[in-house]
Amino acid sequence: FYQAIHALDRRGHLLRVYTQNIDAMEKTAGMLSYGVPDTDRLGHPDCPRCVPLLGRLDQMTCTLCHTVVPSSAFLDELAQDGFPVCVRCTSHTTSRHRGIWRPNVVVSDQKQPTLELVLSEDEKLVDVLLAVGVRQDTHDNLSGFIAQLSQAVQSRARDRKLTSILINSEAPAPERPEMLGLFQVCLELDLQNFFASIVEVAYQEAVIDSNSNTMLISRYANEDEDCPERELFLSLPPWHFPSP
Repeated sequence: FYQAIHALDRRGHLLRVYTQNIDAMEKTAGMLSYGVPDTDRLGHPDCPRCVPLLGRLDQMTCTLCHTVVPSSAFLDELAQDGFPVCVRCTSHTTSRHRGIWRPNVVVSDQKQPTLELVLSEDEKLVDVLLAVGVRQDTHDNLSGFIAQLSQAVQSRARDRKLTSILINSEAPAPERPEMLGLFQVCLELDLQNFFASIVEVAYQEAVIDSNSNTMLISRYANEDEDCPERELFLSLPPWHFPSP
């Protein structure tokens, strides 16, 4: 998956990756710049491509002064009971109130003003929304972000262009019909095999013809569709990969 996304980025076809993961695995993969960008960096080459929507466990934040530091600085203290006290609060205030360090993740309906500004800028530019592996128990904030981007791409779509796609290992739960309404196409696929096949096909086609940029994925029609089978075309850039 990350190799395919990285290839899109290299070809200049990737605006942003928004992730619901909080374990910073995208940062560990090392293929995309990672973090919530400052709004003045939007559009710059060093602007992070991968944005954590729900926070990240590799950072700690103070509940009072909101300073953010790497979690690695607290490994020993986190092994003990309770959360460590923020020394910045104790050294910069005369009050008796002290903040504590907690994981820098979003709780409940916590506001994220910087992230909301980034989203508002991205929705002006995004032309295709691809949602992959969205959990069934989606966080309320995440549902709102998906809806915001989906409405943006569909409002600009012309000539029935395919602009919003959901790819999941399982179909959206019946009790969450609102998720289905956000996408024009929903595919139930094995995610790892799907993206591995994209990487393999793109590599093989690029070896033969660097201008080849289309692969065909067949899917069965829904019950309410007239034809027995539909074919969905995904347009891919001519990626070049090292030999697998």
